[in-house]
Amino acid sequence: MHGVRLHTTCHDPAVQALVPFLDAIHGAHRVIAERGGLGGHRGLDQWMQGPGAGLAKVPDIVLENFDGPRSYLLIDVKTLDPAGPSHIATNHTDRTRLAAHIAIARTCCQSEYGALPPRMRLVVLPISIFGAIGTPGQAFISELSRRMRSAVPTSLLPHASWATPKVGPMIRQALVHAVRRGLASSIHTHWRRGDSAGEGEGVGAEDE
Repeated sequence: MHGVRLHTTCHDPAVQALVPFLDAIHGAHRVIAERGGLGGHRGLDQWMQGPGAGLAKVPDIVLENFDGPRSYLLIDVKTLDPAGPSHIATNHTDRTRLAAHIAIARTCCQSEYGALPPRMRLVVLPISIFGAIGTPGQAFISELSRRMRSAVPTSLLPHASWATPKVGPMIRQALVHAVRRGLASSIHTHWRRGDSAGEGEGVGAEDE
């Protein structure tokens, strides 16, 4: 079985899909995130040496002043395959909707970050390879939508369509599409068929 690492195939594209929305809604000067290219980590690295010095984990994105002056909203994107054997056995995802999303969000809050310093809040945004977004992620998207009164930011209007006339559905569609496109691209790249009929390599998705 050939494993697909969701961190590079799904997680990173989802983070990069979310950043332009946060830039447009909250202001790029208050969005600290990896932006690709040489020195793309510099902003997060500097933040972790300053206000984030006490954190046990580097968040994917940090929003300055989102909850008020001198506040920091930490965003941690998680990508997962709820149909994986471990999730079925441990979280009973074959019987309980969003069970893996809930388990991953709980582990992230309790084990990866723990107690946060004052004026910091964590949003865990779990996205499955099948397109389901966890409850905390849905709530955060709704919060962004309320701040825009559902309107798509002017800078993103060239990317809007009749299918996503409001910003909330547009964000959800962009995130899900990024995850599924990343997985499809990886499968297309790594799938190999054997010389004999019926032989080949399967692709198994592993959590971030």
